[in-house]
Amino acid sequence: MSKKSANIKRAIPTLSREAVISYLSRAGTGELVDVIFDALQQDPAKKPQNDGDCEVRVVLAQAFRSRDESANRPLPEVHVIGTANDPGWSRGNLPLCQSGTCRNCGAEVMSHVKRVICPVCGATVYLS
Repeated sequence: MSKKSANIKRAIPTLSREAVISYLSRAGTGELVDVIFDALQQDPAKKPQNDGDCEVRVVLAQAFRSRDESANRPLPEVHVIGTANDPGWSRGNLPLCQSGTCRNCGAEVMSHVKRVICPVCGATVYLS
């Protein structure tokens, strides 16, 4: 957890919902991803929750769908958003421009950095 996220985590119980939304709306993409992961209290490297024969994990994702009318409404592309596996990486206002497939679980992953932790299985994913 970054120092800034730790400070926010301690402060949130005293903040109004509107203040939290205001902060999140101004956060850069990388910082937003980091804070959301912290808020969900999920370390992506840990095993998912077991629910009988299933594994369950809440993830942050981005969906893309063409607005081109001639495309016959193709299915949306959904990428789970991975967090940097090195806490030293910048979490500023960087776009989600890196993507790839997790070799361990097959999830389509996207991030603002090239090396991330897959939010589905916890494996390291190299993006391009």
